[in-house]
Amino acid sequence: FKSLFENDRPKIALLNVGLEEYKGNEILKKTFSILKSNRTKNFDFSGYIEGNHIMDGDVDVIITDGFTGNIALKTAEGTANFIAKNMKNSLNKLSLLASYFSLKRFKDKLDPRNYNGAIFLGLQSPVVKSHGSTDSIGFANSINVCHKIVKANPNTVVVLNTGSPVSMPWLKETKSILQCWFPGQEFGNALYDILFGKTNPSGKLPTTFPKRIEDTPAFNHYPGKNLQMDYLEDIFVGYRWYEKEEIKPLFSFGYGLSYTNFEYSSLRIIPPKEEDSAIAFSFTVTNAGKISGKEIVQCYLSVPNSSVVRAPKELKRFSKVDLKAGESKEIIFELNERDLSYWNEKEGSWSIEPAEYRISVGGSSDETPLEASAWLG
Repeated sequence: FKSLFENDRPKIALLNVGLEEYKGNEILKKTFSILKSNRTKNFDFSGYIEGNHIMDGDVDVIITDGFTGNIALKTAEGTANFIAKNMKNSLNKLSLLASYFSLKRFKDKLDPRNYNGAIFLGLQSPVVKSHGSTDSIGFANSINVCHKIVKANPNTVVVLNTGSPVSMPWLKETKSILQCWFPGQEFGNALYDILFGKTNPSGKLPTTFPKRIEDTPAFNHYPGKNLQMDYLEDIFVGYRWYEKEEIKPLFSFGYGLSYTNFEYSSLRIIPPKEEDSAIAFSFTVTNAGKISGKEIVQCYLSVPNSSVVRAPKELKRFSKVDLKAGESKEIIFELNERDLSYWNEKEGSWSIEPAEYRISVGGSSDETPLEASAWLG
């Protein structure tokens, strides 16, 4: 985003899409008041503009109404302050689209092809319908409008403010996706910090994002009968189901990118140091990029020739590692007997079987470049 701002005096406008049932106009009035009081010689304000009166090309930066005051206010304020400090030569237009309602009327007010770096915030509560259409994963109307925006302008960062996976028919047409979940009252500040590079995002997905609703573990038996919903996928819950069925998800459990890259190396089995340890191992993770970042390293365990039914692999350890550019750290994990056990239904207790135990290490459930084995007999 920093490369977008290279103009000495860009014009900033606040756009109200004019929905009577929506309170975005009050939010924008407060936003404009703050921006106006902080104005500097480096940028101009075109003012507070009703959607019906704006003409494409009149302004450089459009900030539309948001679904809560804090998000719209803090994101807009941070953006304006950044612009004030970083303008240099020429500006590619930017639009901050803060709601589905803004997107709905975006095509009537502005040409998305002229605004690089448009931001879409998906705000409606997701609904998964029972008929199984892939379009029903999430908020269909918002998805369709977003698809039109990114198709018109691939230089679009899609910011998902959702509580669950959604369909992404525009995935290959956008440059970047930021999954924000529901961050709370500091969302505006956090969003600005991430988009403008002040903070390097380092989160990982705590769930699997499927390509189709039909791929999900509960698709064939949800919502159950007579208010009874059983886990018929048995022990294969979540990522274990996709591994067992060899289904390639849209984004795997544990997946997540940042503004830098990490490399894994030197996995080896080592003597345990803790009294209750059964297997210990070490490996090295390196920040191979040019900026500092955090990686969530993940350890998965599998038993290739198990005598009982087990998941293809299971997460057993993870840790967030803070690394400066070029820095490497050795990580040591130790697994105890409980980590290696399965539930023995006949005995009614946890049991360990003599077998090969395979350790897989990496940055997500389907990206584990390091493997090593230990045998317990």
